[in-house]
Amino acid sequence: MKLCFINQINDTTETALAENLHKRGHEVVFICNPKDPAYNYLNKIGLKTIKLEVRNRFDFKAIKFLKAFFNENKFDVFYIPTGRILSAATLAGVYKNAPVATYRGTLTTLSRFNPGDRLGYLNSRVSSIICNSNSVKERLKQFGVSDEKLQVIYKGHDISWYDTKPTEEFNKLKIKDRYIIGCVANFRPMKGGAFLLEALNSLKEEIPFHLILIGKITDKKILEKIEQYNLKDRVTIVGFRKDAKEWMKHFDLSIMPSLKKESFSRAIVESMSQSVPVLVSDVGGMTELVNDGQNGYVFKAGDLKNCMEKIRLCYSNMGENIGENAYNSIKTNYSIEKYVDNMQSLFSKISNKS
Repeated sequence: MKLCFINQINDTTETALAENLHKRGHEVVFICNPKDPAYNYLNKIGLKTIKLEVRNRFDFKAIKFLKAFFNENKFDVFYIPTGRILSAATLAGVYKNAPVATYRGTLTTLSRFNPGDRLGYLNSRVSSIICNSNSVKERLKQFGVSDEKLQVIYKGHDISWYDTKPTEEFNKLKIKDRYIIGCVANFRPMKGGAFLLEALNSLKEEIPFHLILIGKITDKKILEKIEQYNLKDRVTIVGFRKDAKEWMKHFDLSIMPSLKKESFSRAIVESMSQSVPVLVSDVGGMTELVNDGQNGYVFKAGDLKNCMEKIRLCYSNMGENIGENAYNSIKTNYSIEKYVDNMQSLFSKISNKS
C-alpha cells in the first residue's frame, strides 16, 4: 500500500507504526511539523518525510500546500490522527484522493454546531475512526457516528521504551522509609487530585505514604487540600516532566483517581510497563486495561471509602506479583507488533473499499 501520515507532533507509537509499516514493504510518506523528533528519525531510515506546520484548522498556507500535494500525489490511504489536521486536510480536498482514517482518544464533547467537528470527526466522508477504548467508541456513537466506521485498536507499546534508569532527582527529595504513591496527570478537577488528597489524609496515620504529583496543576483545590490537611511534608509537586517515566520507577503505587472522562490513561500504561502496581477508578476505558486484583486494582470513582480500602489493600500486598502481572499484560496484549498488525489490516480494508 501507499500510505500518507499527516500530523504535527507524533507520539512514540505513531512513529513506530510508520517505521514498522515501512519495514513491511509499504510505501509511507510522513508529513509533520519540522519540530517533531520523528521527522529526522524516519528520514534517516528511508521514509519520505515532508515538513509542514499547521497552526490551526483553517491555516490558509497549510491548506494551500496540502491541496497542491493531493493534486500531485495519489495514495491508497491517509492516516490523519488529530482533529485539527483532519479539518485542514478536508478543506484541502483530501477525500478526492483516497480514504481517510483518523484517531480519537478522548471522551470530550463534539458538536455538529462546531465547524471544526463537522470538518473532522463528524464528517460523513471519514472512512474509519480508530478509538483507543470501547468507552470512546460508545461516546462517538452518541454523536451519531455509525458503528461500522468505529474500530477499537489499542495503541501498542514496546517494553524497551521504558528500559531507562530511575531519575536521580528523586534522591534529592531525601524521602526515606515511605510508601511512594505517584500520580501523573494534567490535574484538572475531573482528574480527582483533590479527591485523592482527601482519601490519603484519612489514611495518614495508617500508611507512611509520600505522594508525588507529576503534571501541570490547574485545579486550585489540590493546593488548598494540601494546606488544609497539613500535608506539605507528605506531598511533593514535581510539575510537568518529559521524564515522567523515569520518576515512575520510584513508585510503589501509581494511581489514577479520575472522576470522569478518562478514556485510556497513558501514565497507567507506562507504569504497568515498568512493573509498577496500579490503582485506577472505574471510569472510561481504564477498566479495559486493568483487571481488579489481577494486573492492578480498581475502585469506584468518587467513592472515598472504596478508594481508601483499595489503597490499604495495595499497601498490604506489597511484594505480591501484581506489578509483574501488569508488566506481562502490557507485553502480551498491547505489543507494538499486535498494534501494527491491526492498523495494517484496517488500512487494507478501507483501501479495498474505495
